[in-house]
Amino acid sequence: MLLPIWATGQNIMQMGSATTGPNQDFSVGVSITNADPFVAFQCDLPLPAGFTYIAGSSALNPARSNGHALIAQVITGNKLRVIAYSPMNLPFIGNSGQVVIFQLHSGAVPGDYPLILEGAIIGGTNKQNILTGTVYGVATILAPDI
Repeated sequence: MLLPIWATGQNIMQMGSATTGPNQDFSVGVSITNADPFVAFQCDLPLPAGFTYIAGSSALNPARSNGHALIAQVITGNKLRVIAYSPMNLPFIGNSGQVVIFQLHSGAVPGDYPLILEGAIIGGTNKQNILTGTVYGVATILAPDI
């Protein structure tokens, strides 16, 4: 008998993956699969060498957002910090799917670059961190390596 990957009680934050060319803008997002309701989330994404965040490109997914506020900015150490919260303590909608999307500008060197979530928090309705795991993504730059 096969068991589902997402066991009961799991609250997982997953960084998306993307394939792009050198020196191009591309979109990537963060998804949350949640067994419990949550009203906020936060994560830091260390930007790979040569990558930059496109300021102002972050947006919450309207299918999951419920009047939530969003802050996304590059902090010390070249990390993109993303914070979303509900001023009214309202939960995000649904139990799976992308919660935020943003754009990055790729570097010039081809290869696979890990997109690692640091300091991830999924804020439950009682102000506790309900995160049970994270899944990393990869940004792949396709180009000749001459």
